[in-house]
Amino acid sequence: MSDTEQNEQETQQEVEEQANIKLIQNTLAPELLKECINLTKKAFKTSRVEKDAASTIKKAFDERIFGSTWHCIIGKHFAVSVQFDTESFTFFKYNQHYVCLFKSEN
Repeated sequence: MSDTEQNEQETQQEVEEQANIKLIQNTLAPELLKECINLTKKAFKTSRVEKDAASTIKKAFDERIFGSTWHCIIGKHFAVSVQFDTESFTFFKYNQHYVCLFKSEN
């Protein structure tokens, strides 16, 4: 197993050890994934509507990574087909909500 694969497995274990998180698919760097999860938790504490939580996460990532456009989808049931930058995608479950965050290709 390469160092990169081992680091990815360790990151996934850390994420899933956090309460109520189930990582489904991820290509984000570990620090971005942790930030996304922390933002998700904060957004759900301050927002009662999924749309508002998604908007909060999207805006934070738009501001953090200058010159890129991020999209965030949150819901209990949805299907999606998207094109995204191969290193900028995450999909996880937080409590009963699924969160899909990705950066569109330039």
